[in-house]
Amino acid sequence: MSEFALVWHLDGSPADPSELERMAERLGLAHADATAVHARGPVGACHSGLWLDPDSPERAQPLVDTETGCVLVACARIDNRRELAAALGAEAARADEASLLMAAWKRWGASMPGRLRGDFAFALFDPRQQRAFAARDPLGAIPLVRHFAPGKLLAIATSVRPLLACRSIPAELDEQRIMDYLVLATEGLDETATFFQAIRRMPAGHSMTASKERSDTLRYHDVRCELDADGRHGDEHYVEELRELLQRAVADRMRPGLRVGSMLSGGLDSNSVAALAGRIERSRGRRLITYSGTSVDPEDANEMAGIRIAQANPDFDARSLARGDVTAMGNELARFVDDVDEPFDYTNGITFPLYHSARKAGLRGVFDGIDADSLLSWDDYITRLWRRGRWVRAVGESVALSAFHLCGPGDTALIAWENLRPAL
Repeated sequence: MSEFALVWHLDGSPADPSELERMAERLGLAHADATAVHARGPVGACHSGLWLDPDSPERAQPLVDTETGCVLVACARIDNRRELAAALGAEAARADEASLLMAAWKRWGASMPGRLRGDFAFALFDPRQQRAFAARDPLGAIPLVRHFAPGKLLAIATSVRPLLACRSIPAELDEQRIMDYLVLATEGLDETATFFQAIRRMPAGHSMTASKERSDTLRYHDVRCELDADGRHGDEHYVEELRELLQRAVADRMRPGLRVGSMLSGGLDSNSVAALAGRIERSRGRRLITYSGTSVDPEDANEMAGIRIAQANPDFDARSLARGDVTAMGNELARFVDDVDEPFDYTNGITFPLYHSARKAGLRGVFDGIDADSLLSWDDYITRLWRRGRWVRAVGESVALSAFHLCGPGDTALIAWENLRPAL
């Protein structure tokens, strides 16, 4: 995991090392393995990194290519290394992520993001062409924001905080964005807005090319669904396809030598990911460390029952955090509140104590399952069944969802009704 920022003074003025130091202080990785700053001519960059494998540290960033003078900063986990190595040479298979991205840029230029598979965001400056380039992965797993003032300044970062350390970037709030946040129906409609007028977000699956006077954003990836219109495949086919993809995604994030853990909420999403990760850890002769928040509130009884069932998995070293454990982290939690980039970042504040516990246990990564609800256990699936006239299936899914959460018959009817109402 990394955070970074890159600045290019388009008017030719030199990058200020002291300003870059201030930007580095705002990168937000309190326990980084390395933080560095680079300044040469009108271009500067800073990077703070937490190495996935501390025994094999990645090459220090910002990365400067001695052959071309290109400067690159990145937060990346590239999964198709073998495929890239076949095209870039054997050295690419052993290269760290930043060096791999640099080699890809030198070979393919602006078309390189479409060849990458994994989670990534990066920014680079190429002095040969006097242009900057940046890209964000197709699913937007890594944030990327930018400020562009033609003829004056281009600044790119993984969060808003370091950009606000630049004196020339105004910090006026974007009132339209505030309204979108407060009105749920409009939240997320503008993929490029931040809470500051002068800073824009790079949408997922997009790249940006900038010269001194112009910045162009291009969608390089688009999710396309091939519909099974004639019903050739049954549910079993799609279940198996999903299982295979999920297994591969989990394995990609568990490289040999990397010790990771998982959150365990008792829901279908985190349970599915943790179960697959647990099997991989078992093959390596150890158990997967899982973290769950516990509660004695009667309203949480159903979820707690699900958590206890999940924790019984023999592949898990199950650990729990109670309210008292969270209270004891007061100072660390206060720092977390200060460091969040935008208001909704704190709505998942309950996860921070779990991350903090995982770090203290020496883990370098955690599967969190956040937003898997939209894939596995939420979204409007039952509503869509009602709309398509598949009423028996809709009722069956409502019963299954109710049983999974250990609810009663009244809750089953409520689930069915709440999903039927939008279809009417």
